[in-house]
Amino acid sequence: MSTSVRLLPVLKCLGGPGMSCKSPQNYSWTEKALDKGYQVLFLDQRGKMDNILSLQSAEQVNPTGTGLSSTVTEQTIARQGGPLAQATYLRHFRADSIALKDYEKVRPGGLAPLAVQQPDPVYQKLYDMVAVRNRSYYNKYPLDIQRVKNIIHFLQTEKVTLPSCGGIDIVHEQEVVLRLASDLDYHGYLTRPSLAEFESLQSFDDSPLYALIHEMIYLQGWSADRIMKDHPAFMNVSTTNSVPIFFTGEMIYPSMFRDYVELRNLATTADILAQMTDWPNLYDTERLANNEVPVYASIYMDDMYVAYDFAQDSAKKIKNCKYFITNAMYHNAIGAPGKSEEVFKQLFALRDDVMD
Repeated sequence: MSTSVRLLPVLKCLGGPGMSCKSPQNYSWTEKALDKGYQVLFLDQRGKMDNILSLQSAEQVNPTGTGLSSTVTEQTIARQGGPLAQATYLRHFRADSIALKDYEKVRPGGLAPLAVQQPDPVYQKLYDMVAVRNRSYYNKYPLDIQRVKNIIHFLQTEKVTLPSCGGIDIVHEQEVVLRLASDLDYHGYLTRPSLAEFESLQSFDDSPLYALIHEMIYLQGWSADRIMKDHPAFMNVSTTNSVPIFFTGEMIYPSMFRDYVELRNLATTADILAQMTDWPNLYDTERLANNEVPVYASIYMDDMYVAYDFAQDSAKKIKNCKYFITNAMYHNAIGAPGKSEEVFKQLFALRDDVMD
């Protein structure tokens, strides 16, 4: 007696390095994918204690926790020995081990820069795009130019310590200091609840792996720190002129390993990782050029984190890759309320369209 098994296509969602996925019901696109007949597989990457493997289909809607993740914290890394032993251990948490070896039967998506083998060109473009977004922000909220200067001045003249005893680097953590401006507007000082909220927005104490290996995908580290000197607008922290203070975004700096409590004992380890040059390439461009698996992708013209020309170049290097281009969405569109539905609509349109 034979038993037939209904095989459904699988859609996979990965958390970032050291990050976890949310529960399936917290993604607005889950229902859309299920309606299209997909199973949805949510996988936390290594380094996160609450590693969850969630498998959903129209017949199975309950997530299943595995609890098998190799948790990465300052304490667990310290068990490996000295900084060199720690760095050697952390090499196994890069994407070639996480996404390729662990999940080789479940092909990941995304259009990373295939032709870029070191990070400096990526960060040159990233700073340019972040500068554009800064100008757009200040054009929309011109009063915040002075509000940002007020909070920076306060941080420059007062000793501010976070509830965890961490510090605030006013040059490299400008992306979140605006959250504190309301306290100065109303109280003239920073309240503990606001400092606690400020601290909760920063993930590196809970997910140190992201800070440790973020730039390793490009085979070299501390690029954001090196390239900043070529973009002096981001080094301006003057509070006595009318020049706007720019926010940074998705950059990792050595100074963070002084300010974040969980990162302080990992500073030497991070530096060893940043100096390593014998990383294997993540992508086999020859194999991608002969790819037979249909690929459907979105490319965002104004993506702050993945340069448009890099993404388009990658798409052209992957055989059987169809993509749509839009200037109406940003990098986070797949998870943004009201945007993910449009992303899926366009991707499924590419899949279902018969061209020529």
